[in-house]
Amino acid sequence: MDHDHTYTNYFTNGGHEAVVTKPQRRWKRLRFKKRIKPKLSLKKVATNTHDVATSGHVSTVKAKKERSELFDRHTNVIEYGPSVHGYNFIAFSESDIPQERSDENPPLVSEKESSDSETSSNRSNFQETSSEYNYNVYLNAWADIENGIKYYKTPFPTKTDEFGDISVSSIINFLETKANVRQERIRWHPDRMKQILLNSDMWDDHQEKDVTHVFQVINEAYDRV
Repeated sequence: MDHDHTYTNYFTNGGHEAVVTKPQRRWKRLRFKKRIKPKLSLKKVATNTHDVATSGHVSTVKAKKERSELFDRHTNVIEYGPSVHGYNFIAFSESDIPQERSDENPPLVSEKESSDSETSSNRSNFQETSSEYNYNVYLNAWADIENGIKYYKTPFPTKTDEFGDISVSSIINFLETKANVRQERIRWHPDRMKQILLNSDMWDDHQEKDVTHVFQVINEAYDRV
């Protein structure tokens, strides 16, 4: 037994003082083993780092490729359609170009946005057919005018297409039926005719007097048919 550490106890026995020395116990401190955390091997860490780097590189390359394809798509421009004031319609592929519709019976009335060349063509056609002037030619001319196409002169409801030949008999001979006379009576109403001619830029000061005269003669012809 280890007696390095002792303590002394004093007591009295029969009048005599005695001293007893006892060894002091030494307490041992318990030591616990530390839990060792597992360490990742350098090889595994290096592999994971390489995987992350490789994944990031692939994502970057993929994003660049997508941006490049998108840029190429929008730089490959195809122009199509008629030129309007120097501009054309554009598409990025052949499939984006709308197919032109071929109507077996194209509309008789031209659109208001017709080009100047089309307007000139209409004027020429009207002049060329004036020698064969009839009610169908007359109706076609007014269909164009009502859609904003300007003609060099106002078509009149007579076989000669001349204002000076306007009369009850010439109008009846040209229009032939009461239904046609009624239709022209509506067309030549001064207020309506003024709007039509203004829309096609054919209205001027002397037109008002001429329109009023034609309307009055058509009214009289309607009463006689």
